[in-house]
Amino acid sequence: MKLYELDAFFKKNLPIEGMRALDNSLNGLQVGDFEQDVKKIAYAVDASLTSFELAKEKGADLLFCHHGIFWGRQEAVVGTLYDRISFLTNNRLALYAVHLPLDMDLTLGNNAGIARAIGLKDIRPFDMLDSRYHVGVQGELAEEISLQELVAIFPGQGERYMLWPFGKKTVKKVAIISGGGGASLLEAAREGTDLFITGEILHQHYHMALEEKINVLAAGHYFTETFGVRAVMEHTEKELGIPGVFLEIPTGL
Repeated sequence: MKLYELDAFFKKNLPIEGMRALDNSLNGLQVGDFEQDVKKIAYAVDASLTSFELAKEKGADLLFCHHGIFWGRQEAVVGTLYDRISFLTNNRLALYAVHLPLDMDLTLGNNAGIARAIGLKDIRPFDMLDSRYHVGVQGELAEEISLQELVAIFPGQGERYMLWPFGKKTVKKVAIISGGGGASLLEAAREGTDLFITGEILHQHYHMALEEKINVLAAGHYFTETFGVRAVMEHTEKELGIPGVFLEIPTGL
């Protein structure tokens, strides 16, 4: 399949075009030739020399990632950026990045994937960016369970996480924002959320959570943003028949 056809497929399935004014990531094809043939796709959370080298090793023509290499400003192509672009062009490896559209999508997104993994029902938008777009999702469990039970079934068992048990001992209503979603903690509290799940939380959010009496699970920036990338891989394989490989490159954060 030509890369321009794959670009159209991704834009049909994810709200890439509509997010241009709201996301500082350069979503879409960041490096590559639209006429290039794509026979295998590598998927990763982060664009880096490590992910590029692994993608090449796996025989991929394209790397699809959540965090790309261009973030809303003009940069001189020197140093690390030069090395990255040189590797991509020298090895004819295309780079495609999808940031906020991959967090927010209610089918293929990171947050929706986490919601399904813990059994949330009635999944709907949370924390609106404007009248059309949102960052996270929220929903309810089929029945109220203890906070510890939910943590035990969370798919990141064994992964690094931090729990602030500052709210109810039981959980039913949950709000989720993958990655660095700590700024939405207050919104979650105002929504009457029993548990707010995000990737990483900041020092200044500790007392806010304590005073708002809300439970917070910070399950890892990297880990919480593997869900969408994997969902896109599975969907693309199913719909287009293009084989994919997920590159597991955890940062420990």
